Amino acid sequence: MKTLSGLAIAHALALVILAASGSNCLAQTGVAEVVRVEGSAAVRNRAGGAQEPVRVGTRLTEGGTIETGDNGRVVVQLGASGFAVLDRKSKLEVPPPKERGGLLRQITGWIYYAIRSDANRKEPVSVRTTVATIGIRGTRFLVVDIPGRSEVGMRKGLVNIESPEGEFELLRMAEKDEFEAFKEQGVAAVEREKKDFERFEAATKSEFAQYTREFTLGADRQAVFDGKQVREQALSAEARGEMESAEAFGADWLRRVKD
Repeated sequence: MKTLSGLAIAHALALVILAASGSNCLAQTGVAEVVRVEGSAAVRNRAGGAQEPVRVGTRLTEGGTIETGDNGRVVVQLGASGFAVLDRKSKLEVPPPKERGGLLRQITGWIYYAIRSDANRKEPVSVRTTVATIGIRGTRFLVVDIPGRSEVGMRKGLVNIESPEGEFELLRMAEKDEFEAFKEQGVAAVEREKKDFERFEAATKSEFAQYTREFTLGADRQAVFDGKQVREQALSAEARGEMESAEAFGADWLRRVKD
């Protein structure tokens, strides 16, 4: 997979929109609130405003940003919609109303979202990026947006990922799973196995690569972005470990989410 440029990463994953009952629960309260903080973190609540240290109870208002340092982690309550857990070196913004329509923008880092299903009875919660809109109906997922890595990992639930412009080149990794069954039929020699796999992969790859405006991503699955190319695969051990860390840090609050 090609190394992602900063622009490609920004294109991969950037915005999170939370909408419910015609207007977002954040719009109803006007804020997101920090419920746990560890290490260094800062909030800036207006454009050009000074950064202030984050404490429990710090509110993130419209037009504000919250950012964690090298050793920082925070849990943010997203109104009545659920919670976000920001890991180290992560940045989240609530744009002003004229830009927002009830959204959050993930600028960078690792952020785990737990969105309750009752937050979107009339209008689904969704995650929007410059290349994808992710429709959510109560779920838990991790968004990673750092140099060289841009992905969405699903813990539970189901999302629909849609391109706002053009088509994705979607690569599904099922051919490798099928090849495991192929190997069990008696291919023993390593060199022969390698050659057979290359032929098998070439013959079947077209069945698993498609151009599409949208696709679904379910529990324990992962979408890895490289511009318009998306690889859909089993959830990696790395992402699973990061989710477990976020869940442990935010356990007292995440258990309140009915998803």
